[in-house]
Amino acid sequence: MARNRRLRRVHDSPEERSSSSDEESRANASIPDFSLRWGSLSSHTLYHTQGFATRSYVREKVVNLQSLHGTNVYSWLSDLGWDPLFSLTDPIFPDLIREFYFRMYDKGTHVFSRVRDREIIVSPDSIAQLLPLPRVNNPSYPWTSDNRPDPTLVLNTVFRYLPPGTVTIYHKHLHPDFMVLNWIVCACLIPRANTTQITKMHMDLMFAISIRAHIDLPSFLFNIIRSVRILPSSLARQALPFAAIITRFCLAAGCPRVSTDVPITKYQSIDMSSVSRSRGHLPPDTPHLTPSTSSHSATSSHPAPSRPEPSRSIHRPSSSFGPAPVESENFMFVRSQVEQLQEDRRQDRELMQELLVTM
Repeated sequence: MARNRRLRRVHDSPEERSSSSDEESRANASIPDFSLRWGSLSSHTLYHTQGFATRSYVREKVVNLQSLHGTNVYSWLSDLGWDPLFSLTDPIFPDLIREFYFRMYDKGTHVFSRVRDREIIVSPDSIAQLLPLPRVNNPSYPWTSDNRPDPTLVLNTVFRYLPPGTVTIYHKHLHPDFMVLNWIVCACLIPRANTTQITKMHMDLMFAISIRAHIDLPSFLFNIIRSVRILPSSLARQALPFAAIITRFCLAAGCPRVSTDVPITKYQSIDMSSVSRSRGHLPPDTPHLTPSTSSHSATSSHPAPSRPEPSRSIHRPSSSFGPAPVESENFMFVRSQVEQLQEDRRQDRELMQELLVTM
């Protein structure tokens, strides 16, 4: 039957084809939202077959640095000028976010997308201008072969301890300072829904922040955005990053809203209260984090108490964000992990160089 219809259409007279075209035009005019968003049925079909219609996204969290005053985390982040990234409270539009990434093309120095007949160009400079964020000349991170830190130093700085036989490193192995920093990194810098597993990129970035390395944040964010299109297909289903930033780009470009666009105004925050309430991130023998009621030096650290039995509940002093010393048995195990991390680094080097290019 479908074949007969196509045959009849071929033999239609010019007047009949013109009449049919007018009917299609009137039908399209009755659904302006569809026409505005897709322009053609094939584009709409591809949007669904590639999974973008249901793709999840990660919205940046609001970070209240002032509430963390007196902690190492505050001292690491307060002077970087990243406050605009930590205070994005704009409403977001999920369909705009998905359509941006669906139509995004990587051009190397920038990415280009066309959303609802509006051209959007994202680059390190445009990110720095839109938020705004400071640019850094000659950044020392991402690491190069000349300034890459010793892996043992990184592991001993970032992790509280690693149990023997550990293959995958988890959030619970971090020092309390870096537990909080990991939440911030996963919420605002390398957005991801899962904060449990610590990747090499997260570990290196947290170490770089803790030693106050020079980081060009706009360039770093840009490379995370463009990675959505150039990452291997096995990672293609990861959540879309920077929902608030992408929404701001779309609205700044004048992308019109359609009837299905519903603003999402809710957002989550990271502050001393949320840190203190969160007990699930700590293993049983880890000291709890409690709000600081008095002013303390951000760089001060307190000796860690001896490891108690799992049934005990030990509370550290109120300014206890400082890292605890690494136990000697764990220090020996850390050395055994260096070779494995170096192998992982060799495997990822190609991808890292492509993602984190020098602008």
